[in-house]
Order: sequence, then structure tokens, then C-alpha cells
Amino acid sequence: MPSAQSSTAPGPAFSGYADPDVTTIIACVTALSAVICLISALFWLKEGRHRNQFWYVAPFASGVIAGIMLGYPAMFSYLWALRIGHTAVIFSYGAAWQASRVLCSRPTRPVPVIVTCALWFIYMLSYVHSTSLLTIAPMIYAVIIGGFSALAAMEFRQLVTPRLPSATMLFWIFASYAAINFIRVPLAWFLPAPLGPYPPTWWSIAIFALLAVMHGILTTAFMIAFAREKLAAENYLLALIDPLTGVGNRRALKECTEALTAHLPEGSLVGCITFDIDRFKTINDRFGHDFGDKVIALAAKIACRTVGSDNVFRTGGEEFACILCGPHPEDGIAAAERLRSDFEHQAQNIEGVDISATISVGVAIGNIGREWGDLLKQADTALYEAKCSGRNRTILAKEDNPVLDNLSIFPAQTSRPTG
Repeated sequence: MPSAQSSTAPGPAFSGYADPDVTTIIACVTALSAVICLISALFWLKEGRHRNQFWYVAPFASGVIAGIMLGYPAMFSYLWALRIGHTAVIFSYGAAWQASRVLCSRPTRPVPVIVTCALWFIYMLSYVHSTSLLTIAPMIYAVIIGGFSALAAMEFRQLVTPRLPSATMLFWIFASYAAINFIRVPLAWFLPAPLGPYPPTWWSIAIFALLAVMHGILTTAFMIAFAREKLAAENYLLALIDPLTGVGNRRALKECTEALTAHLPEGSLVGCITFDIDRFKTINDRFGHDFGDKVIALAAKIACRTVGSDNVFRTGGEEFACILCGPHPEDGIAAAERLRSDFEHQAQNIEGVDISATISVGVAIGNIGREWGDLLKQADTALYEAKCSGRNRTILAKEDNPVLDNLSIFPAQTSRPTG
């Protein structure tokens, strides 16, 4: 460890770079940061200048300030320029973490960033008077930068839906940069500035600058790609969602059945529930289409609560389909009957209007090896039978279904017919 009396003792070299070659390197990096800052600013303006998206610009704007202060400290009050410069570097990595949270649609957390920068600035006020503090400064510096980079990496790691290729790349970019900084913590005892406490060399400055530049360029490129991919994924998702009820549409039903066919083991039990609102045209004629929409939305809400929102699909005006994975036959008919009964109870009165709405339900259960289209047709046939039998009924399709051949406890229908 260097001592205060040693000729190799750390001096202000860690904080400022007086060598002309070093100054040139810093000037180049600062200019590049300014270009990236401009690109980020244009991206922010194009995205609508939302307040939180300021964080897209902040890392590079702070980097420009740091480059000016550290590259030309003699132009300012020397020690204050170094303190501000190094604090600006730390802020830039904290801001990158906040930008990651904004991209992932999470609320920002600026307080930890501000507190960390404030504590570092206070530390810098004292370390120039202490050799021991000066020696460990690069280690603390690396830990802070690595910590913020690791936090940014976790933001993309925790992003599950939508899982985008650019999110994976951003995770590895931030994770790699965090690892590099953590690895250099024990090595900082032996390295020149800015990697360690000893006087800087051209190669240490070049390595530090190269890592910062590569990190900035890659992060900017993939953050822009991420925003584009996220928008495309959201638009695609909107194409699968019924805007009135928030459940899937026919296209989503098709994708769901295809995914189940591909991933469930051969022979797995699957079920299909189809239902629609009885005498819905009469409801529309009596109370208006806006009120009819409320009845449809109520039916969707009850279905989501009964079988899960990911398993409910609106297939027509007042028609719905529900998918059940691996149901025991008794569970399938019980879920369908619970859906019918809950709707009958809750649709007696909607917003003070007595309408006594009901639904008719058809249920089909089979093996994954069967065609989904056949299963849906069987459920529709059972639904049609429920309609013809008086409505407000739940009927199970049993014809040509070996899964149900030995099912003796199943009623042919569960009903509370409307009058």
C-alpha cells in the first residue's frame, strides 16, 4: 500500500489529468458524450417530452459536465472542478439506472441517486487531506458505479412481459459493466488513475474512456431499440385485446389454443366453455347500446374472476369462450355453473336498473390431441341446446367423448330456466 512519504504516493492525479495526451483523450470522450446527449435529447423530444423521460438525456449531459471539469480543471477552481466532475460521473450512472426504470415503465427513484452523490461529494471534501482516504477512493468509486450498473441490469432482468431481445442485450451490457467495476475493486490498489490511486498513464485513461464510450454507445442504441420493440409489442397486444372488456379476442383465442397444443403433453385434458347473454337484443332495445355494453363488461368481469383473465375471450357481440387447462370433468362443469349462477345474481340489478339478465353456457371437455375447432363446436352445440331448452342453463357436451364415457355422477344439464 502506498504511504504518504512514498514517491509513488497517490496525489491529485486520481482527481485531475494534467498531461496533454490525457486531456486530448478526455476531450474526445466529452465530445462523443455530447453527440450521444444530442441524440438522446432528440429521442426525448420525439417521444413527447414526458417529464420522466428527462432521464434519457441526464446520463450523457452529466457526462459532458464531468468531461469538461476533469479535462480542464485548471480553467476552474481546481479542487472544486475535480469534486464536481467526479460527482457528475457518479450521477450519470445513477441517471442511467433511472432511465432503465423509465424504459421498463416503473416509477423513478431519484432519492438514492441524489443521496449517493451527496455522500460522495462530502467524501471528496475530506479525502484530499488524508492519504488513506485518497487510496481507497477509486475502490469506492468503482463500487458505486458497479452498483448503479447492477441495479440497471436488474430492471431489464425483471422485465417478463413483454420479453424483448433488446431487453436481454441491455441486461448483459449493464451486468458486464457492473462486473468489470466490481472486479477492479481489489485491483485498484495497484492501478494508475482513474482505475486506481497512482498517477495516470495514457493506457489507464484510454481503458477507462474506452469502456465508458462503449457502454454509452451500446446503451443508447439498445435503449432506442427497446423503446421501438416495446411499442411494437404493445400495439401487437392491443390487436389481441377486446377494448370494451379487456379480455382477449378471437385472434387471441387462436394463439392461446395453438400455444397450448404446442406446450401441453399429448393426452392432457382441456376444456372449453362458451356462453352468451340471453335475449341481449331485447336488453339493447329497451335500455340502449351503452347499457348493453355494461352488461357485456359485467359478463366478462365475472368470467375473469371465475376462470382467470388470461383464459377468457370475447368471440362475438355478447358471446364468449373460456379455456380450461387440465380440468377434472367435475371441475369444468362446476366452473361453468358458478359462472352462470354468479352472473344471474349480479345481473339482477345493474346501476339501479332491474334487468334480470342471464346467460346460457355450453361446456366441452376432451384431450389435447383433439382439434380445438371440434372442441369449440361441441361447446357451441351444448350452448345452442341450452338456449333451446329454456336459457339460463349450463349443459355439458357428452356425445362422442370417451373422456366422459365412465362419468356417472355428471348431470346432463344444470339449469335454472328463465320464465
